[in-house]
Amino acid sequence: MNIPMPRRLTLLTTAATLALLALSPARAAAQGRWVPAYPTVRTPAYAALQESFRSRDRLGSLLETMSEFNLPRNITVEMAECGVPGAFYQPDRPAVRLCYELVTKLLEEIRADGGGDEEFFETFFAVMLHAMGHALVDELNLPLSLPAEEAADLFIADLEREADAEPEETSTMLRGAITLHELGINWEHPRSTEPGMDAARLQKLTCLIYGYAPAKHDWVVSEGRLSESRARACITEARNTAQRWDRMIQPHLRG
Repeated sequence: MNIPMPRRLTLLTTAATLALLALSPARAAAQGRWVPAYPTVRTPAYAALQESFRSRDRLGSLLETMSEFNLPRNITVEMAECGVPGAFYQPDRPAVRLCYELVTKLLEEIRADGGGDEEFFETFFAVMLHAMGHALVDELNLPLSLPAEEAADLFIADLEREADAEPEETSTMLRGAITLHELGINWEHPRSTEPGMDAARLQKLTCLIYGYAPAKHDWVVSEGRLSESRARACITEARNTAQRWDRMIQPHLRG
């Protein structure tokens, strides 16, 4: 199965890397890194998906753009057959596990709703970064006084912020989060009937991303996802959040 990756997702992660590196003082080389992996699968349909991802080095290409983090140890990010349509952070390994069952479910539901490959990658990328956010917060022991899911969402918001700093680029991760909410998929608890991206979390993520780049995300207000008064407040909230995040993450960036 051939799933082309939209060019702007590749540019998004590249822009994020360059912007974050610009904040970083000179530091020793990281001992740990994000490591892509493709464990053996049993199901022929998933073998075809695996070949599509592995032959184009999709994971490796994305993870290479995030190599600025000075991780204390390697963190595996793997595409795997799991038995359930999920995506999980496994701290004991440590690893981020992205399931082919979830890839299939997202493809089917997005296409049934009239979407295409771009909508799929927006959504899959949001799931992947959320799981990686869990890993980053945990492995770097970031001092965040937030619920775990909101803390992981900060990683999505920050990468969107750095990508939006590029004049010619408009990021797509918020659209992916909106799709997850609308589909009601719970990727961390696949058997739950509750959505993984609930309305409260989506509102907070929308507020942050809008606040980081109001001109690029004015559609958030025009579509009624934020009121005009709430949107104005989000600009201040986002500025304060960005300052706190930068202070926390800067000591963990590779020089």
